[in-house]
Formats: sequence, structure tokens, C-alpha cells
Amino acid sequence: MNESTQLFNAKMSCEKFSDEDAPFYTDRNSGKLKKELAQHRNCLLCSSSLQDLYLEKEGFSFVKCRDCNLVFVNPILNEEDTISLYEDGKTINNEIDVLFKEMNERVKSFDIAFKEIEKYINIGRMCDIGCGAGAALQAAKKRGWIVEGVEPCKKARKLISENFGITVKNELLHEDTFADGELDLVTVFQVIEHLVNPTKFLSRVYKILKPGGVLYLDCPNIDSLSCKLFRKNHVHFSGRVHLNYFTPQTITKMLESTGYKIIYSKTRVLDITISDLFRAILNLHPVHREGSNKVPRVFHKAFNMFDYILKPQLEKLIIKGKIKGSYLTVMAKK
Repeated sequence: MNESTQLFNAKMSCEKFSDEDAPFYTDRNSGKLKKELAQHRNCLLCSSSLQDLYLEKEGFSFVKCRDCNLVFVNPILNEEDTISLYEDGKTINNEIDVLFKEMNERVKSFDIAFKEIEKYINIGRMCDIGCGAGAALQAAKKRGWIVEGVEPCKKARKLISENFGITVKNELLHEDTFADGELDLVTVFQVIEHLVNPTKFLSRVYKILKPGGVLYLDCPNIDSLSCKLFRKNHVHFSGRVHLNYFTPQTITKMLESTGYKIIYSKTRVLDITISDLFRAILNLHPVHREGSNKVPRVFHKAFNMFDYILKPQLEKLIIKGKIKGSYLTVMAKK
């Protein structure tokens, strides 16, 4: 398997697991990741091999680098073995179906992001990497951008092409995918946390941006109030899916180490809700996962009421910098 496939398909290979798959990758005696499926890593930011245990969950060890404080899963699943075991991709295909059903609302959400982006760069040619069902591409296209996507899921690529007429490619890091200096904008919405080597990924993105081109990156924030409160019970901590865990400081260091100049960095709540927090307490997966919504329906209206009242207040505190939101948004320039 070439490096481009390893770096990007790590996201999808992990996404293919469901709860029923756990016996395939954990040792029944130790409860940890099976040695034959394990792949060890040095720190992805500073290459240090010195790590302290941060937490353990579902057979995975989450470690913190002693030198730069980056948190990451180590060891991770060996992506070649997991792909061969779960070739059908049933879980991710189901998720793509859900995303298509929510397309209109998601397009509206991404439209807000592009309004912000256009304060710093003129409309031109862009690529959304890890584009999923294509909502960000749709939002950008409506605003006048020339759009392309990158997405490893075959079903998603086919649906985007057939429904929207948008070109979606399979591999980012293949030398023929994009020429150096080809793009004005690259968007990366909640992808970098899934990658085996995010530093190499960012370096390749840097090359395909034009001089003055912009990277708009979005990922979970491990330094958030909710992560600190709920630790391993937080929905973000899933060793099968999220391999890397960033703070505003560590994502800034990684971007600067690969040549970028930071335009701005901020945190926000996004979709962390009262319902999510109850799931975290109960050690359940996020609501968007197929078959994972185990919170009784009777509580949903109560959750929605609390969200309606409390979420705007939390947003105000985040804007003022009083608390740190659950997600990071960083805009950086080549």
C-alpha cells in the first residue's frame, strides 16, 4: 500500500468498525489491541519517542508526548490488516446515506464557513478533502467557487458525481492528483484527527496551494471544557476513529512546522449538546453513528429544551474566551 493510501484511508479503515467488530481487534485476555494488528508511532509533531499514558479506552492507549504535549493513539490499528478484514465498508456507507438525507441543513451550515473564508481570500478554485456526502462542495459551488473533492469512500464519490456533477478524487497525496500551486483554497473539515500522519498530509496540502493560498481546518479540541470534564467518556475519544487529538497550541505548532502562517485560530461549541454530554456520561457513541443512539426518546425533548436555553449562553462565553469550545477552527496561509 502506498503512502498516500495509508495516510488518507486510515480514516475510513477505522470508520468501518462497529461495536460488534471489537473482538477482531482486541485481545480477549488483556482487553488491549492485538499485537498483530498494532502499529506503533513516534510523536507526529516532534518525532519524540517519549510518551506518557493519557488514558485507556476500548483497548486503545492514548498517550501524551513529553516534549510537545501532543495527544495521540499509540499503537493504532494496522490499516492494511483492518482494510482486508472489513472491505465492505458497511458502516461508512450507512453514514453517507445519513449525510445525504441531511444535505440541505449541512449546506446552510457550510455556507456560513465560506462567508468567513471569503473575508480573507477571493473566490477561486478550491478542494474539500474528506468531503463525505459533498455538502461543503455544494455550498462553495453555489457561492461561485470552482470545486473539487477528495474522498476515499466509493459510494460517496459516485453519489456526488451523479447528483451534483462535481469531480471527486480518491487520493490527495498521489503526485498526479493536484499540481503544486494549483489551488486557492483547501478545506479540511474534521479529517486531520483521523490520519496516520497529519504532518505529511499538511505538507502535501501546502504544496498544492498557490502562494497566498488558504487552508481552512476544523477538528475536535481536546482542551475543551467538555473533554476535561468527561475525559475518556467524551465522544471524541474513540481510538478506532480519532487517532490524533489537538489543542489550539499543538495544531498551531504543527501548521507552523509545515510552513503555514496562522491567520486566526478559535474554538466553538458546534454540535456539542446536552444530549451529547449525557451520552458521554453513559459512555455512548455520538448520535451520528448508526445504531448508537441509546438515549431513551423520552429525554429528547428535554435535551432539546436545555440546548435551546443553554447553548447560546455557552457560545457567548466561548466568543469572550471565558471557556474553550469543543472544536477548533484554524485558518492558515501559504
